Amino acid sequence: MKYLRDHWDLLSYRILSEARAENRQLYIGFSWWVLEPLAYITVLYLVFGVIMERGGPGFIGFLLVGFVFWRWMDSTVKKTAQSFLGARGIITQVNLPHWLFPLSEVLSAALSFCVVLALLIIFCIFYSGQAGWAYLALPPLLALNLLFIFSLGLMFACIIPHFPDARKIIDNVFQLLFFASGIFFDVRQLNENIAEWLLYNPFAAFLLCYREIMLSGTVPSAQLLYSPLVATAGLLIVASFLYRRLHSRRPKALLR
Repeated sequence: MKYLRDHWDLLSYRILSEARAENRQLYIGFSWWVLEPLAYITVLYLVFGVIMERGGPGFIGFLLVGFVFWRWMDSTVKKTAQSFLGARGIITQVNLPHWLFPLSEVLSAALSFCVVLALLIIFCIFYSGQAGWAYLALPPLLALNLLFIFSLGLMFACIIPHFPDARKIIDNVFQLLFFASGIFFDVRQLNENIAEWLLYNPFAAFLLCYREIMLSGTVPSAQLLYSPLVATAGLLIVASFLYRRLHSRRPKALLR
């Protein structure tokens, strides 16, 4: 923690500057944080809810919660995976802790996501009529999710400078996860054996937890949190190992 405090000024500067830079490139600026997920949701709802007549009562809320949280996880992990490449000019010239760059990407994306999350909570309270004690489980779940995203993104960020083809592999894996994480369907309504296997996917487990809190008004069970907890712990160990092992070779790899 002391190490983090020593570099907090630089970290906070990078978080705010990245958020400003991202929105300075857009004519509608920060409004895009809200309009982008709404645009995706409208298209998906028209395709799956209207044209294909899939879903049923409550489908729009189900789809909205699933897609918004998936979008946050997917985009943040991919941005974090590129963090060392994006900071190659600094890493190769200035002696700074390298972990500052993936961490600033994760926290900058979380700052942007707070705006969307606040609107999503308001929508879900009116949509589902659930505004009880279950929402107290949301902050610790978000904290676990944030640590999961950081660990996964850091692991990818350590690998990519040494193996650039990993970017293509990551994109394809996430394309598969997009359809296997229960964004468009309720995992619990599938065959019991299939559902059990799908919930080994921490992305699917996270989405189900968010839906239970925001749409059903219930606190996720400990069993449902098993996959995210184990995955986060495992990723944190692997990412820490790769970070230390490749630290001295990273600047040279980034200069290729």
